[in-house]
Amino acid sequence: MSSRRRQACVFEGYGGPYSLFTGKARSYLIKQGIPHKELAPTTEHYVNDVLPIVHRWKLPTLELPNGEFIQDSTLIIDHFEKQSHISSALPETPKQKIVSLLFDVMGLEGLMRPAMHYRWNYREENDYFLEQGFSTLFHPRDGDPKARLKVFMDELWQACRDLGATQETSSAVESAYEELLVLLNKHFSIYPYLLGGKPSIADFGLIAPFYGHLSRDPYPSMLMKKSAFHVFRWTERMNRSESDMGEYPTMSETFIENDHIPETLKAILSKIGEDFVPESLAVAECINR
Repeated sequence: MSSRRRQACVFEGYGGPYSLFTGKARSYLIKQGIPHKELAPTTEHYVNDVLPIVHRWKLPTLELPNGEFIQDSTLIIDHFEKQSHISSALPETPKQKIVSLLFDVMGLEGLMRPAMHYRWNYREENDYFLEQGFSTLFHPRDGDPKARLKVFMDELWQACRDLGATQETSSAVESAYEELLVLLNKHFSIYPYLLGGKPSIADFGLIAPFYGHLSRDPYPSMLMKKSAFHVFRWTERMNRSESDMGEYPTMSETFIENDHIPETLKAILSKIGEDFVPESLAVAECINR
């Protein structure tokens, strides 16, 4: 462990604002008040000390004060959820706990296709913005950064197609997403977070595609700001250390009482059941085959 490393209780993470999965871990660390620094994966320490240990380039990667590493946003959150001094973001009551876990998987898996679609199928609107962000991933020592950037972006565009976000499916992808956006906007016009006055695992799962892609990339950001202001405000709120809920003056910083699931959230769950559950069952059947 190098001598520079260990500022006590400060965690160093490697990620970026353009990264879907980094968005989940970052928001959790901010909201839970966990001191950390977010660095680009191009530092000398990352290249010389981190990669030889973790063996693969993956965002996010968190380095603990003892020199150990955790890769994967969910595992990073799980690590802190086990700490007794940290207030858990997973509700204890049964219905809200189930809802939290459903939104977690919905954010990380169910919204991957629209997140990729709105990023990579609107290249004219998004490419300059993405080029500036992704350029921080490459260092001149690794060869021509511009050439590597082009290959990297073309690979992600192909990954978008592999996920089923193509010209033929674009209208269906957009219709489903925009319907969900309307329902989320209605909910966030009443509640600052999915389960009331404090963020839960549900919010941290959902923020991954909504921050990394859908609220920052130029085209989907414009769509969200024009048609779903309350959703956009939620994405801002999820990246502020304070509760940031001045629009809700009577709201306490707690989950909704009595394990209650409001009607606005039930409507969103119904939409998830309509779109995501059949796809999940089809994927399971395909894998089993």
